Amino acid sequence: MRTFPGCALVLLALIVGTVAACEGELPAQEFPDPANCADASKGDVAGFQADAAPIFETYCSWCHDSARTTAEDRKGAPEGVNYDDHDFVSRNTYLTWLRLADRTMPPMGRLPSAEEYQALMDWLSCADAYREQVRGSGGDDDDSAG
Repeated sequence: MRTFPGCALVLLALIVGTVAACEGELPAQEFPDPANCADASKGDVAGFQADAAPIFETYCSWCHDSARTTAEDRKGAPEGVNYDDHDFVSRNTYLTWLRLADRTMPPMGRLPSAEEYQALMDWLSCADAYREQVRGSGGDDDDSAG
């Protein structure tokens, strides 16, 4: 008969091995770069809703959603850091990339796959390109948040 500590060690090894195998390698892009965007219009609200919002909803809305208003409901996420808000995300592309790239977000549960991560990188790059395009056309684009 096996002892409990022995079984626990085998179970722990299986869990660690499974998590390591699922993470995979992240795409090699150092940070969102407008030059990597083929179509800046993908960085607008419609592009956000089509490409980025579903991924943010899956991984980030548990804490970072404008409908969550109490500290308890937000699980400690800072007020105003909402990944259902195009304006916030498009002004904080580097911060968003940084938290995903160093894998500190999301802090619990599943992490985005390499494909989802690349889709977010593409959208973040287009968000930066779109902001540059709006700024260049004389649009009101306040950078104070990011």
